Amino acid sequence: MNKDMIFCPSEKCKYFKKTKQGNLKVKQIQGKCQDIALMECCECGTMFSERKGTVYFGIRKSDTVFDQVMMLLMTRISIKDIVRVTGVSEDTIGRWTDRSADYLETIHDHLLTELEVVECQVDEMWTFVLMKKKTVLEKEITDDSKIGDQWIFIAFDAQKKLVIHWKIGKRTLETAKIFIKELKTKLASNPLFTTDELPAYEEAFLDNFCRKIFPERKKGRGRPKTKVEKIPDEELKLAQVHKHRENGKVVDITKKIVFGDESEIRKILEESPVSNVINTSFVERQNGTVRAKVSRVVRDTYSFSKKYERHEAHLTIYFVYYNLIWMHSRLKKSAAWLAGLVDKVFSFRELFELRCPEFICGH
Repeated sequence: MNKDMIFCPSEKCKYFKKTKQGNLKVKQIQGKCQDIALMECCECGTMFSERKGTVYFGIRKSDTVFDQVMMLLMTRISIKDIVRVTGVSEDTIGRWTDRSADYLETIHDHLLTELEVVECQVDEMWTFVLMKKKTVLEKEITDDSKIGDQWIFIAFDAQKKLVIHWKIGKRTLETAKIFIKELKTKLASNPLFTTDELPAYEEAFLDNFCRKIFPERKKGRGRPKTKVEKIPDEELKLAQVHKHRENGKVVDITKKIVFGDESEIRKILEESPVSNVINTSFVERQNGTVRAKVSRVVRDTYSFSKKYERHEAHLTIYFVYYNLIWMHSRLKKSAAWLAGLVDKVFSFRELFELRCPEFICGH
């Protein structure tokens, strides 16, 4: 445990959220699985475990075993195989997955704000929970919001290789609208958006990047106008790639500009270090990386998710792992480092010991 990241957890103490102040001392050593220090604040007298505030607090295994399980989750092996390797029960791995996902998502959301993005590629990849759509229809299940086909919507920075945002849900207009709304809150710029041919994207982007004109109420007889007119923002730039298929194979590709000035979009592509045409190649490559790392989303597998919440938690850990921990073999940096958000490649241990999300930014 890194003692330099420990601070007094009492909000009344003047050293709250202040590290390396010389106000802490080791009161005693405790713990069965490993030595865990009981700390005492010399200023306010508060006693607490050195694990307090970390993801390890309250677990009955060593930190090393916990980290090992998290790394194995990123190696495409099934949960049952992780049980065999580590000796940790399947239920415990599930609880650790939920705990880690909540902890890492807080850190990640704190970091990914006000992003300057030039090219943002958006795509969705198919997965399923418990059973596939065909089985859901055969069993005539009415509430399939958390079972059956579940699509992972991904927004990807093509130039900095950063996963900006993701969302799991049905491949519907409603999900697309929510996804684009959440994506917009993370951006400080107006990038060129490129998507596939999913019709929902056009309306989802228009709904979130527009000026709405409500009809005036008129006097007298007749039914009043209720339709709201949506005027797209001048800064909105959206292009789509349509892949035409026959017997499951791509036979032709067409591209179109949905919103934005064609000359401005052409200029962005000409100046881009990675793209020279409208494409979704980089986000599609990211989809392949997800399937290579997460056992739950492999197409033909017995290790598919049985619960939606666990499916979401595992993928949350993966996306944080991809952005902050996984180092690109060619670029020798993580995606967050390439984006200028951090200045190093992190490990699970370093993230789990942060205690406060703001500590990730150069603390």
